[in-house]
Parts: sequence; C-alpha cells; structure tokens
Amino acid sequence: MSITSKLAALSVTYPYQVVRSRIQNDAQAAMFPTIPATIKRTWALEGTRGFFRGLGTNLVRVLPGTGITFVVYENIAWLLRTTAKERERRAQLLNDV
Repeated sequence: MSITSKLAALSVTYPYQVVRSRIQNDAQAAMFPTIPATIKRTWALEGTRGFFRGLGTNLVRVLPGTGITFVVYENIAWLLRTTAKERERRAQLLNDV
C-alpha cells in the first residue's frame, strides 16, 4: 500500500518537480526564466512527456526506501503494542496477587 500511494503521489506531483528543477538550473536560466514560460516551453517542445521526464528513474530510486520505511514502521508499532499489552498483563497479575 505504501508503494502504491507513493507511486500515485509522485505521478501527480512530478510535473511540478520538473518545472522547479528547470527553473533552478543555472545553465538553462535563459531558456526557462519563469514558471509560466517554463510550462509553455516544455509543453511546446516536448508535450506531456516533457513533464514526466525522469519519472521512471525517480521511482526506482524512491520506491524501495518507501517500502522499507513502511515495513520498519509497522514492525516497530507491532512491537510497541505487544510490549504494552505484556506490561499491562504483568501489572494485572501483580495486582491480583
């Protein structure tokens, strides 16, 4: 589920990342001076594909970490819940004695 949600989020927000990186690139400052100019030029020269350039590489880089983070989080949450229940059980046994 974590990887699926990250995939959806990256697919929706990736065009913003492309525009942002093109504006921040000093070598392309004359070609992409403003946000509207960057959007227009990218659309005119490359179409929809231009806004998703590099998405596959980014997914390969980001998705494994996202999956690992989710697994670690779930395991730690399970461990904490289990430990809390065990402490509660032990406290109840001590109170009953």
